[in-house]
Amino acid sequence: MNRQAFRFVTVLGLFLMLAVASVQAQTAVKINVHVPFDFIIGEARFSAGQYSVSEVSQHTLLIRSADGRERTLIQAPRMAAGEGRAKSRLVFRRYGDQYFLSQAWLGATGSGHDLRESNAERMFIRMIELSDGGTRPQTVEVAANGR
Repeated sequence: MNRQAFRFVTVLGLFLMLAVASVQAQTAVKINVHVPFDFIIGEARFSAGQYSVSEVSQHTLLIRSADGRERTLIQAPRMAAGEGRAKSRLVFRRYGDQYFLSQAWLGATGSGHDLRESNAERMFIRMIELSDGGTRPQTVEVAANGR
């Protein structure tokens, strides 16, 4: 009897874990976006193309290319939306022809996620400052389709 009870509890536990994972996957906030230029997230380079952005937790995003070849998990604390700012979109900091992801707005949550400057971006900024005295970044927004 002990062995049967243990098996029952184990199977029940696994079933519950799968059920919770399934519900979370169905209710996860996700946007789809076409990024028309190559860009950098953290230390990783991404090609122009179709991407999905999913909120894994309040502080973590999963960014994945449509073909699944390019993907990253990135820490990005959640921030509150300003008035009318809850539209789904990605925001980039642009220095010349280099784009760094800086924010992801997932319209369904009414909030965004802020990505801090990465080491790669800080190194790029230093390089620009040394070569031409520095350039302020431009902000580039790319609209997304939310779900």
